[in-house]
Order: sequence, then C-alpha cells, then structure tokens
Amino acid sequence: MLDLGFPLVFRRLVTSTLFKVFRLFFIAIQKIAWNLNGTASRIREIRSDKRLYDQSAQVVDIVAFKPFCLLRSYKMNNFIYTHNRFENPQYVIDNDNVSLYKIEANRVIFVEARDKDMLLWKSEYSSFLRLAQLTYGVRFIFVPLYAFHRMSDAIGDPKATITFLINTGRCGSTLMNQVMEYTERCVSTSEPQSVDCVAMKFQREGDNEEVRRLARDATRWECRPYKSMVPPPLGYFLKIAAPSACILPILNELFPSSRNLFMYRDILTVSKSVYRASFAMPSLYVARVLGRFSGAATSHLIDEMGWPGNGFNYRCDNNLVIGTLVSAVTMKTYKDMRRMGFPIKAFRYEELVARPLETCRCLMEYCGLPVELAELAVRGLKVDSQRNSPLAQNLIGSIPVPQVTDEVKASLNRILAKFELPLLNEESLLEGTLMVNA
Repeated sequence: MLDLGFPLVFRRLVTSTLFKVFRLFFIAIQKIAWNLNGTASRIREIRSDKRLYDQSAQVVDIVAFKPFCLLRSYKMNNFIYTHNRFENPQYVIDNDNVSLYKIEANRVIFVEARDKDMLLWKSEYSSFLRLAQLTYGVRFIFVPLYAFHRMSDAIGDPKATITFLINTGRCGSTLMNQVMEYTERCVSTSEPQSVDCVAMKFQREGDNEEVRRLARDATRWECRPYKSMVPPPLGYFLKIAAPSACILPILNELFPSSRNLFMYRDILTVSKSVYRASFAMPSLYVARVLGRFSGAATSHLIDEMGWPGNGFNYRCDNNLVIGTLVSAVTMKTYKDMRRMGFPIKAFRYEELVARPLETCRCLMEYCGLPVELAELAVRGLKVDSQRNSPLAQNLIGSIPVPQVTDEVKASLNRILAKFELPLLNEESLLEGTLMVNA
C-alpha cells in the first residue's frame, strides 16, 4: 500500500526527469558553442598543461538546478550552467565565500556564494554545507586536479586542532555541530560533499596515494583559514556523513593531532526518525519501499546513497528496518575501530539533553577547547539545528511513526543480534562513551 510519501516521490521523479531531458538538448547546443568560441579547447589546454595554472580556474554561472533528492544532489547532471570566465585559482583562496563542493576524476569544483560575507558552513544558512551551497551558490569554479593540489599546499594544514565526528545519522549530530559553532571560536562544518567523494573513492579503490592526497587536501579546504575570522578559530569541528565513516582512519593518520568522536542515540528513536526523514528524502523513501520486496533492492539503493550496500542486504519487512540498519552498521564500525585500537570516543545524545552544560564542558575538554566556552555552546541546544533544511521539525516532526508491535521488535532484534548490539529492551551504552565525571 502506498503512503503519503508517494506523491512527493512521483512529482520529483517527473520534474527531475524532464529537467535532465531538457539539459541534454542544452548541453548539446552549449558543446557546439564552446567548440566554436574556443572555450572547449581552452579547457583541454588548462587540464593538460600545468604551466597554465594562473588561468586554470573556469568560472561558470549556475542557471538552473533540479535534483530528484535534494539531500543527495551531488551529481552535476542536476545543473545547467554557462561559461563566465577563466580566473586565477588565487581567487578561490582570497574569497571566504568560496567553498569546496565536489571532487571528480579530473577536476575539483568550488561554489561561490551570492554575497561576500557568506560563510556557508554556518547553521544560519543550512543544516548541511551541501544544502547551503545549493541554496546560496551562484557560480561554480572548476579547477584541474594539479591546480587543486597546488592551491591546497598554499593554504597548508589547519592551524588549530580538528575534531572529526562520525555518527549513526538522525542522532543529534547536526545539533552537535550547532553547539560547537555557538562557541563562536570554532569552525563547525556539517557533512561536506568533498569528504564523501573521497570516501566513495576509497570504497572503490582501497587505500592508495591518490586517496590520501585527496583526503588531505579536502580536509585542508574544509578547515581552511578565513581572513574574515578575527581572532582565528581555536578549533575545527568536521562532521562526516554517516556513509563516509570508513575514511576516518586515513584522516586520523594524515592529521595525527586530531580528535575523533562517534555520536549515537537510542536505536528505536533513530529508526523512527529515519522513517520520518524518508518523506523528505525521495532516495531514502524509494529504498524503504522497494526494500519490502527484496533485500538485494535495499542493498543496491543504499549503496547508491553512499553506504557500502553489503551491510544492508535485508528485506524491509517493516518501516523501521532501514533506520535500525543505519544505526547497526555505523555502531559496528565504531566498535570495530575501538577493537583495532583506533583512538575514538563515543557521545550519546541522551546525555547531552539530560545534562547540557556539564556535557558541553566535557565535550570542550575532549576537543581541546577552553572549558568556559560551554556557557556559549549550550545556546545551540535551544534552536532547531535542522531549521533550514527539509528535515526541519516543523516539516516532518508531526508525521506519525509506525507502531512497534511484538513482530516488529522481533524483526529489529534479529538485526541487532547479527551485529552483536544490545537488543531493544537492553541498555544501549557503547564502550568508550564520554560521560560527565567519568
């Protein structure tokens, strides 16, 4: 039986398909125009000749954008853009409103925000950096890989300690980002796509020199120096999307002074929240619905969303399976890291809500920040961290969640048992969880 999410998914499917058809005609005409006016040949030259570095950045104007799923919209076939000019890559370095967007095989893409004073990592623009870039970005800046590496060497490693945060998803990690931002002394970035791109490359190719170089340079840009931030930040807090947790050990080796955190929440609560989120994320909705018929369908669709799909080969016999799998896979990743001696601590949402000030003090201490910043940090708990996204509480908070029958509990417990996690009726406290006065 179809639920209330079907009209949204159908409408998005139709509009995004029509857009892509129109885009094919537009690109065909644009390709002819770029060949006639020399733009295409110039692009080929700057990609192959490092001596052309000073004019190797192509600036294009974003004309239109229509994705199927706004929260999974990293593919460039969702955009129509037109050539503006060629520019010195120094332009990217000099402007704080330019942020790293995506890493591809032969080029790297930056986004320039509408106004010069826009620092798109801030929660006032969106709950996620990638959404802020889509909402406020007016231009893409394409640079060849060799130029990207040279630019990254120019800005160098961050001058303050980085804390990497991985999470189960729908566990309060976005709220945690906001808490760190409200210290006013921390650059707190939520789920940049650049790190996702490196993680997906790692999943395909394994650990190699190119993956490590891209991981280093992506982190340098996500933790870049900002000329407009005076005094400079005392720390960087970088939240990595749940599917990209696999890249964390490499990031830790590249930045050995970094701190590592894993955030989680009661599994049943996460599962219900993921169910609600599926009504705002068509890709997640499709995975949930088609997963009713086949575990292979669940695995394939989750793989398309960035998770290694082999952990999701389960038929969704109820609407809470996807959320439970998300929690189970990421919790197992954390436990495996701890088992291998990786330096990471866990943070539980329930502890933050129960004792906010004391927990924020504990967090500041772990991240190497002044403990007194906790007084400012707790202000972030009073504002909906998803207020500027399709996942805002006022948009999906009232969606009824499925009943948790004995049959549903049994199904979810079978998943948890397979991943060697506490069952639904047991205390879910992971080893290494930071606790107040612990």
